[in-house]
Amino acid sequence: YEIAQCLVGSEMCIRDSDAFSLICNSRELFSYKQIGIKQYTFMACLDVKTCPICGEMDKKIFYTSEAQIGKNFPPLHHGCRCGTVSYSKDDSPHMRRAKNPVTGESELIESISWSEWTAKNKK
Repeated sequence: YEIAQCLVGSEMCIRDSDAFSLICNSRELFSYKQIGIKQYTFMACLDVKTCPICGEMDKKIFYTSEAQIGKNFPPLHHGCRCGTVSYSKDDSPHMRRAKNPVTGESELIESISWSEWTAKNKK
């Protein structure tokens, strides 16, 4: 069973995993608004499959009131695997997961941006 739905204001069509991503991220945004989260941090996947569009958005902070799915809130495109986390000035730096490009294993690393991770893992 395939879901074929177009995002409003976009030419991007979604199917299966894209629909799941859209539903999950829409629910996340709804939850942020419901509980009064004022800002969120965009989080790209730290691996070699992440596109430059999402990579450049990584760790950017946005106001929840200005969130737009497909613009500054995931999914940004077909196959987007990005997510968000709530932001607070009082939050301490977090650790985050990355896929080791040599071993292919998931590992816990310091909270660096996609750009920093990419530069560090160039072959």
